[in-house]
Amino acid sequence: MKRIAKVFGTATLGLALLATAVQAQSSTPVIWNVGVGLSMPSTSGLNTGFHARFGATIPLQSAPVWIRPEVGLDHLGVSCAGCGSLTLFGIGADVGYTFKTTTEVGWYILGGLQITDQSYSVSAYSTSITRLGMNLGGGMTFPLANHVGYLELRFVSTGGNVDMWPITFGLRF
Repeated sequence: MKRIAKVFGTATLGLALLATAVQAQSSTPVIWNVGVGLSMPSTSGLNTGFHARFGATIPLQSAPVWIRPEVGLDHLGVSCAGCGSLTLFGIGADVGYTFKTTTEVGWYILGGLQITDQSYSVSAYSTSITRLGMNLGGGMTFPLANHVGYLELRFVSTGGNVDMWPITFGLRF
């Protein structure tokens, strides 16, 4: 778990430095995203878990297209008594498209690739594997206090034997 926390922290710092460099060279501001939610596996043998995501949405000039480098951490239980857990740490990049709307609620679609480290832990045994995966999804943005909230649903295939449907609620600032 310490290794995952260290990698998560390093990736977050790298993402912040990348977004800061991009923002310095662009007239369009970077939009930071932080979200949490449920991860519902479609792979049998796993229980619903939770996740956290942190990213930077980078608009491409005045187009409705954007890119989002992102780091995420998912934690799922295994469906048997005392069987342990599965922790997924991912670093990825998505491309998204925001639909034009005349209301305060915005709609978007996104998809991308990620590299995911999958760590299985059962009692005193643990193993880890890293895979290239993909995700597709969509979401909505809405006013929330002095920020912008978002609700997002994705299908995530980790490139191995784990597929899931994360639902994320978060803030953009």
